[in-house]
Amino acid sequence: MQRMDVDPPSPALCLDIFSLIMFLCNKPTISNLMRTCSTLYSHGVRRLLDGLVVVRSEEQAVSFCLFMAKDPRARCPFLRQLHLAVGIISTATGRLLWQECLQSMTALEKLEFSTADDTLDSWPQLAGAIAELTTLKHLDIRGARTRACRMVRGLRKSKLVTAEFSYDPEEISKYLDPEYLKGLDSKEVMEHQPVRLFAASAKTLESLKTDYSIFRRRCSQARPKVTYPRVHTLKLMDAIVNTRPWIEAFPALRNISNAISWDIEDADDELRRLENAEQQMAHGSWESLEECSGSIYGIWILGLICPVQKLRLFGMNARWHPAMLGEM
Repeated sequence: MQRMDVDPPSPALCLDIFSLIMFLCNKPTISNLMRTCSTLYSHGVRRLLDGLVVVRSEEQAVSFCLFMAKDPRARCPFLRQLHLAVGIISTATGRLLWQECLQSMTALEKLEFSTADDTLDSWPQLAGAIAELTTLKHLDIRGARTRACRMVRGLRKSKLVTAEFSYDPEEISKYLDPEYLKGLDSKEVMEHQPVRLFAASAKTLESLKTDYSIFRRRCSQARPKVTYPRVHTLKLMDAIVNTRPWIEAFPALRNISNAISWDIEDADDELRRLENAEQQMAHGSWESLEECSGSIYGIWILGLICPVQKLRLFGMNARWHPAMLGEM
């Protein structure tokens, strides 16, 4: 009998090797591997949801919702970080986000919005679903208007550790118009201050980064009526305010930053800086700060009198004078 040559079978890669390969691949490659067999599909789900999941468009939002809805009990526990960068979306997509995703998030620790109100306006229940989350520790809200402010104030079941909050540019422009301010409810405006927005996490918050530009004039002197005993880092943008309330709100502060990004002159700024220094001399300041950073004008206006171990300056603009360095 004639002998036939038969090629030896190709060595099979074990599942552990495939898992290691998937660990080293980017998410588009993982998605392609998941299409090859059911075993890799199940293992790929966890890798796709690992790290920060970024949803950049309405098409991606729909795809993401359908993906999560296929097996929410198995998939939602792996989603820990989510960045919604979709902006304005349709009512149908907003409803899908609410119905298939946000109501099922059982382990989400970090949530980010690029343009918060644009997305939240798509479906009224979105903000309420986020406010009901119990696992959030890190929140980054950008492009905030009234709906985002109310959502953050209602976030009482999650205890945040870090928070970043900035307002929509159009909202900032409105608050700089004296005629617009005349028609506002003072109490509601004060409740939109970042220090008050995060009051529900006062006992757990450790770091706050916020844009304070809409309070350059009105309510900038208001006392926060809440204390954050664990906050060690405070990063401000455009804060032309009374320093004393910050000292009361953040008694354990170690690092403060204030960057002024605009060049509009204000004749009262010199007086405000002197008042800040005098109030600290009369009522006390921080015992010391490890680092103070920001623009020259941003640090100068705070009128700090406490010792500072490290001073880091950046962002030069027109609103500074060499004499300010000697007054810091």
